[in-house]
Amino acid sequence: KEITGNFPDFVKSQKAQTKVFSKDDVPKTQYWILNGKEIIGQGVIHHKLNKYLRSFGGNIGYSIRPSFRQKGYGTKALQLLLKKAKKFGLKKVLFAVRKENIPSIKIIEHAGGKLFKNRNKKDKVYSLYRINTNNYKTPLTWSRTLS
Repeated sequence: KEITGNFPDFVKSQKAQTKVFSKDDVPKTQYWILNGKEIIGQGVIHHKLNKYLRSFGGNIGYSIRPSFRQKGYGTKALQLLLKKAKKFGLKKVLFAVRKENIPSIKIIEHAGGKLFKNRNKKDKVYSLYRINTNNYKTPLTWSRTLS
């Protein structure tokens, strides 16, 4: 879910989601992305994929508050999520990103993501990328505030 508008409402919606379980749920770990004490985004690692996540979600997702975009936080968040995914034993991770989301596509490609398929959902096109976590090398320029 993308963070837009009222951030406290977004946090409440995420808390509410943790109370709903269905047959389609998969194990996941959610992270808050902080700049000091300020929440600037969130990330999630899906430990398994269901049919929907294989086409339109993926193993890793992240969202940065609009006021903090284009400042490197998405890149750093993805670096940390890839490191965690590797620790969880995920050898290959899948990303599904809307084709018009050029900033996220650049972040994923910069991290070694390889496009392998496009999927249509109603009037939207999702690009599917993979990253092999065994080949992923952590950059030396991590932010200490995010680790």
